[in-house]
Amino acid sequence: MDALFSALPHGVLPAAIAGMAVVPVGAWGLAHGDPLTLRWIISLVVLALLGLLLSGWRYTGKPTVPASLAVGGCAGFLSGTTQVSGPPVVAFWVSGSSSARAIRANLIMFFFLDGLAAFAAFMGNRLGESRPGDEALRRLFQRFDPGAWSLADQGYLARVHPLELWLVGYLSRLPGATLEEAFEASAEERQAVYGWLLKTHAKNAQDQRILSMLEVEAFLEIHRRWARLGYPFGHLVPSLATALGSSGDRPAALAELMGIIVNDGLRLPVQRIDTVRFARATPYETAFAIRPVEGDAVMAPEVARALRGALSDVVEGGTARRLAGAFKLADGSELALGGKTGTGDNRIVVRGRAGLALNRTATFVFYLGPRHFGTLTAYVIGPEAASYRFTSGLPVQILKSMGPLLIPHLEPARADACRPPPLSGGPESAPQPTPAE
Repeated sequence: MDALFSALPHGVLPAAIAGMAVVPVGAWGLAHGDPLTLRWIISLVVLALLGLLLSGWRYTGKPTVPASLAVGGCAGFLSGTTQVSGPPVVAFWVSGSSSARAIRANLIMFFFLDGLAAFAAFMGNRLGESRPGDEALRRLFQRFDPGAWSLADQGYLARVHPLELWLVGYLSRLPGATLEEAFEASAEERQAVYGWLLKTHAKNAQDQRILSMLEVEAFLEIHRRWARLGYPFGHLVPSLATALGSSGDRPAALAELMGIIVNDGLRLPVQRIDTVRFARATPYETAFAIRPVEGDAVMAPEVARALRGALSDVVEGGTARRLAGAFKLADGSELALGGKTGTGDNRIVVRGRAGLALNRTATFVFYLGPRHFGTLTAYVIGPEAASYRFTSGLPVQILKSMGPLLIPHLEPARADACRPPPLSGGPESAPQPTPAE
């Protein structure tokens, strides 16, 4: 109500009338235009408006009725197409001699009327002939107006922290505000958002909510650390199953983790192509090679060495002990081996009883000596998985059976056996590879 009495009618009414009249035009274009073209237009408009605000430009002329109509129409069109109607009217009214109270009241009244028109236009384009009447739309708009909900409720509905939501609105109104100004302006909001902490009559509910928040933040930190080690998924589900290790993974990600351990905690990028040759055996022969990288240290070397020792114990006396002594080099020495086994029998459990089988997996992730590592996985998908009883001993036995094939490539004297052959014409005549960007 304060905004209603503080607003300047000769400034806000022409702009609001023009904006409400033009909003349906923008909304119609949004509903019927080419999506790709609209994305480009919206992106360019938003960038232009951002540049306008950052430049500090302000309208220096007298805020006449024609000027108010033009600015309101422009803001209404932007509201219908991009929902970004603020910059034109902000730049227009801030330039005048009106008080900050009057300008704020003008903006509140304009955005209320503009939002009501945009809501009606949106519902009309979406519902067509089923569109409710103007009175019903007005009641819907008032019922679900953000002002009808507390800041905590708005954050819950938007699935973001309430103070983040408030800060976005604050900076959209005052893009040049400083951190100190935001702290000062948010005093009441911060007290309202965390007011539930002071309500001691629901202590148990408060404790549960605090513990849930701490749990979510803990899993966010766990995921951040796991992602540095190659964890392939975008999030972790905060649950007991995840805490026990049932978080899901992929064979390639497990192999990458083993590579980090073998490399003393250094993570190097995965390379599927290291050299490309053009016009081979011609005067125009050209070769491109991957530029060497230093890698990222994502694990302490001491931790990597301790993990290699623990993985070696799995082979020496654990679930992969059938590999002990299986890989001997030509000089009779045993190759250092290590790994980790895992078996998964994934079923739908109803009331404590196992039901439909989803899949069965058995994995062995390993390292062979100081340079080679990998993973082997046996996998059966579908209800047929219930008929299988294999464990991680299966991939371990497969790796053992592959020993005679792998040992020639694991000899230290043949450390380059897995590398691509040299360029044609011998090392002297071959063109030097050009590092790729």
